[in-house]
Amino acid sequence: MFALNFFTLSQLPKTITSFRISSILPIQFRNKSSTTKSTRKSTRIEKINSNLFNSKSIGGLLKFIDKYNFKENEKRFSTDCEKENAESTTGRFKYSKEIEEAINNQITSEFSAAFSYLSVACYFGRTNVGLLGTQQFYRRMYSEEIEHALALIKYQELRGGHVELKEVNIGSCESCTIQKSLEIALRMEKGVCDQLFQILKLAQKQNDIRTEDFISTDFIQEQLQSLRNIGNLLTNATRMAESGLSQYMLDKEISTQSGHRTIQAGKPDVNKTPTF
Repeated sequence: MFALNFFTLSQLPKTITSFRISSILPIQFRNKSSTTKSTRKSTRIEKINSNLFNSKSIGGLLKFIDKYNFKENEKRFSTDCEKENAESTTGRFKYSKEIEEAINNQITSEFSAAFSYLSVACYFGRTNVGLLGTQQFYRRMYSEEIEHALALIKYQELRGGHVELKEVNIGSCESCTIQKSLEIALRMEKGVCDQLFQILKLAQKQNDIRTEDFISTDFIQEQLQSLRNIGNLLTNATRMAESGLSQYMLDKEISTQSGHRTIQAGKPDVNKTPTF
C-alpha cells in the first residue's frame, strides 16, 4: 500500500467520497462549463471521486492540507512572537502601558511638588521675610520630593518603560504666613498620596506584584508620615495668633521638622540641603 507522511489510506475519513473537492482539485477536474447538463456533471463528479483514491490524487490533496495548516500555524506563531519580542527585545516584562503612564504622571507630580516647595523656601528666605527655619523646612521638602521623582524614574527604567517628563505646575506663596504655606503643603501632599493609592490599586488589578510592592514599601508609608507631620505643624500654627512673636516661635519649631522625617533637636540634619 502507498504510504504518505503522517497519514495512511486507512486514516482518511469514510465520508471523503461525499466531500465536494471541485474547488481544490487540479484544473483538469474542474467543471469547465456552467451550462453542462446535470447527468454529465454527475458522471464527472463520480469519475473524480473514483480517481481520488489513486496515490497521485491523495498525495496532492494531503500536500495541499499540510501546506495550508503550515501557513496558518506559521501566521499564528509569527503573531505570538511579535507580541513577545515587543517586551523581550527591550527588557520589558509584564509591564502594562497603563502603569507606565501612571508612573510618568506620578513623576510629574513629584517634580511639581518639589519646585513648589523650592518656591516657598525662596519666599521665606527673603531678607524682608527672614523666617530661615521655615526656609530650611521647605528646602528639605524639596530635596525629598526630588528623591521620590528620581526613584520613580529609576523604577520606570528598570521595568523597561519610557520616562516622559511633562510640564510641571509650580505653586506660589506670595505674602503668605507659615500657616498658609502649611495649608498649601498639606493639600499638595494629599494629592500626591491619592495618586500613589491609584497606582497601587491599578497594580493590584493587573496583578503587578513588583509595582505593588515598590509603591507600598517605598512611598505609601513615608507619604502617610508626611501628612501626619504637616498636619501637626498646621494644628500648632492655627493655635497661635498671627503676630510677629508667634511667627518667630513657630519658625524655631518648624526648623527641626521635615515633611517626611522628623529631625531631633540637637542632632545634625543629614538630609539638610546645602545652602544656596
